[in-house]
Amino acid sequence: MPKNNGWVKLHRKLADNELWLAEPFTRGQAWIDLLLLANHRSEFIRRRGIMVKVERGQVAWSEEALARRWRWSKGKLRRFFSELSARSMISRQHAETTTRLKTELKNTPKTALKKTSVNALIYIENYERYQGNGTEDRTEEKTKNGTEEAFLPIIEEIKKRERRKTPTLPPEDFSITDKMREYAKAKGYTGDLESLKEKFLNYHRAKGSKFASWESAFKNWVLKEIEFNPPSATDARTEYQEITMENMGEIFEN
Repeated sequence: MPKNNGWVKLHRKLADNELWLAEPFTRGQAWIDLLLLANHRSEFIRRRGIMVKVERGQVAWSEEALARRWRWSKGKLRRFFSELSARSMISRQHAETTTRLKTELKNTPKTALKKTSVNALIYIENYERYQGNGTEDRTEEKTKNGTEEAFLPIIEEIKKRERRKTPTLPPEDFSITDKMREYAKAKGYTGDLESLKEKFLNYHRAKGSKFASWESAFKNWVLKEIEFNPPSATDARTEYQEITMENMGEIFEN
């Protein structure tokens, strides 16, 4: 009998061939199919609207999808996976994902990142054994730049958001700065900023609010205060009268 050594190269397109998919899979065919479906390089894919990082040697197919592809019952598929796991041929690993979680706040909406997990990925143990001389497929070198560059904006956005300041509870030493006073004046707020600050802090401390920038949150509170409590017509008329009297005084002095 011939020895079981050497290599037989199988192109990944075999996995889509009509002959390969024509009948229910055998157990051996299912194992080869896992090798064909496994990622040969790390990359991000989208699953149910979530960006998932799939490492080299991982299969990003769900049990339901594989059962349909192989024309197996879920019970048969899970028994097969249990056997492969027992023989240290595969393992199951949860994929770390990154998704945008929009937190709706009363005063200031903001976007944060939330880590979650999807169904366990299938990891081919000792994947390098099946890749020939322990090297990656040459097709990776040809397509690496195009594929990785397509995901660079997403990866950079993820890193950028992870570097953002962590939201905190209201600081004990929160105070009104000159910059904040100038902002309130420019927006037309004429009330007592210190009283407004106390109201602002009492509300958010009772609520347990967290913000990355409490100065920005207070500015938004000022805008809401102006919106909900605009200057009355009487205040506006009084201000006009004061300006008019000043002008009249200048005329008489001249």
